[in-house]
Amino acid sequence: MNEREIKPRKNEEELCVPVLNISEAVCRFRAAGIPTSETRLGAGIEQGLYPFAICIKFKDKEKGKETRNFEIYEKLLVDYLAARSVER
Repeated sequence: MNEREIKPRKNEEELCVPVLNISEAVCRFRAAGIPTSETRLGAGIEQGLYPFAICIKFKDKEKGKETRNFEIYEKLLVDYLAARSVER
């Protein structure tokens, strides 16, 4: 093993972190009764308003412009919505 390799910890091979794309997250919000759009949700994530996602901004060398990439963690999003839900 060279210096850069990191040995996985016990049970680390079994870890799975499900992530959603922005469209899937918007669908979850709308299903919970929260009207939103990809633009609005993306802006909120970029501003750090939501604890369930991060925004990574970078310059796309191929396109020559700045772009955004979202990591939206499914479990944290579900917990966020559940904490705000009421019984119907």
